[in-house]
Amino acid sequence: MNRTGNKPIVPNSWEKELFNLLQGETNPVINKIPGAVSVEPSTSSSSSSSSSSSSSPSPTPTDTSFNKPPPFKKARRSLPETDETKDLSTSDLQRLVLLEQLKLKRIQIEKEKMVMDRLNNLNYE
Repeated sequence: MNRTGNKPIVPNSWEKELFNLLQGETNPVINKIPGAVSVEPSTSSSSSSSSSSSSSPSPTPTDTSFNKPPPFKKARRSLPETDETKDLSTSDLQRLVLLEQLKLKRIQIEKEKMVMDRLNNLNYE
């Protein structure tokens, strides 16, 4: 028979020492975790219990970051594109980038040659 679920975790000695220094609880309950109430799924039994607990103050997390979804990443289409690159395939875009890098490298080599020529001319004078 396969067992799943709540298996005991045996911490190392340094983990036990750290746990004692932090004054942790040995068996934390999900209701004690901040934000757990706002994250748990709603069921019919929990809605009846939540309506009965509305008269008593319910534990609300002080940190509201649990309720907010993460911000969306900007779409790639929002990046500025030229008419040249708008309709290119991925392989064509990669080729274009490599050609531009090659062009830039050639310009850098030419600049280095010019600097070396100037230094050589100054040394001969």
